[in-house]
Amino acid sequence: MERLLRVLNEGHFADYRIQSGIRLGERIAEETSSAASSAPILTDGLDSRIREYIQSNKLIRVNLNKGKGVKLSMPCRVVNFDPDLELLTLYHVDEKRVYSVNLNEIDDFLE
Repeated sequence: MERLLRVLNEGHFADYRIQSGIRLGERIAEETSSAASSAPILTDGLDSRIREYIQSNKLIRVNLNKGKGVKLSMPCRVVNFDPDLELLTLYHVDEKRVYSVNLNEIDDFLE
């Protein structure tokens, strides 16, 4: 079976499927499906925490990591939250401007 897989892999086929005789295909399918449904950034605790900030209109400090070594710390209020796009709309109280940030850019919420 190993030789067959090597020949198929070296044959430059776009795709192939072995229907029976080996459990390796099932294992690979399980691994790829679990990798595709990896843990999302948004958890129930984070969702409820963000919604509480919106309802209470609480002034918080958000630490952002914009990439390439750029880090920001902004005093703000959470205006809106889109869980599908994982997008947070923040009102910067010092600059009086509105920013939209992705959840993966946020390092920490400080109250």
